[in-house]
Amino acid sequence: MAGYKILQAEQQGIYVLKFIGEIRLNLCSTLDNLVESITRDPAFKTVVIDLTETE
Repeated sequence: MAGYKILQAEQQGIYVLKFIGEIRLNLCSTLDNLVESITRDPAFKTVVIDLTETE
């Protein structure tokens, strides 16, 4: 079982990413793909990243 989660929500072009658990270097490609898809959204305005539950 993975020791992490990445939760995503969007409303009116504002994206929220919530990271939970251990966030490590091996997530770089996952994060890169996620950021690429977010920035391709024509309604994109900003990203908020919540790190309050990371280790």
